[in-house]
Amino acid sequence: KLEITPSLKAAYSHIVDNFAGVDTSLSYFNNKYWIFSNEYSDTNVSKLYIWYSDKIEGPWLPQK
Repeated sequence: KLEITPSLKAAYSHIVDNFAGVDTSLSYFNNKYWIFSNEYSDTNVSKLYIWYSDKIEGPWLPQK
């Protein structure tokens, strides 16, 4: 189980370049780390973005 501590959250608060994420979640499942996030927008339209990595340090790849 991955415990999200304040120091871990601070260290990895910027993982994906050029992406303003909101309501972001980090999970560990099937030996991979997963990030689920919505992109910040002034509209009511919401799109879920997903990235995965074998290591928490990255590299992070978009789920297609």
